[in-house]
Amino acid sequence: MLALVVQCTVGLVFYEGTWRGLRGGCRMGMDTLVALGTSVAYGSSVLELALYANGVAGDDGSAGRTKPATFFDTPALLLTFVSLGKLLEVLARTRTSAAVTELLRLRPESAIVLELLDGVGSGDVDGDRENESGESKDMSLGVAGALHNGGTGAPMPGPASGVSSADSKTTEKGSG
Repeated sequence: MLALVVQCTVGLVFYEGTWRGLRGGCRMGMDTLVALGTSVAYGSSVLELALYANGVAGDDGSAGRTKPATFFDTPALLLTFVSLGKLLEVLARTRTSAAVTELLRLRPESAIVLELLDGVGSGDVDGDRENESGESKDMSLGVAGALHNGGTGAPMPGPASGVSSADSKTTEKGSG
């Protein structure tokens, strides 16, 4: 009786998923596999038990009748374990989404963009810079996402800065 309850309650999610997949163009996935597998195991167990009750199955020709080969525990356990796996997956996705949201909240919205002049790699962070000819150039406050290969920037909220070089795919952290 417990297997029937599990099959009709926990298995309902998989039956609905199978039905949606079949109606949507015969797309079969994990729901179809679980629904078919557990239904066949449960149905064969019910059939074996019915045949045994009517005296058709379970008689091996000897003096005693043998116990029918039923698998009521298999579909119930399979449905329980797969449902537990789906629950753990949803929890992991929720935690991952929260972590990514928190990381995005830490991303600075603006940065001081320092442009390289004549191959010189360092500059003043106060916004003024002189090149070899003595010209001073104002450094602009730009969007943090606008930093590009070869540029040097200092994120506004924190003390870290970084240098991105044109020949590497990584960003080196500067001191600061």
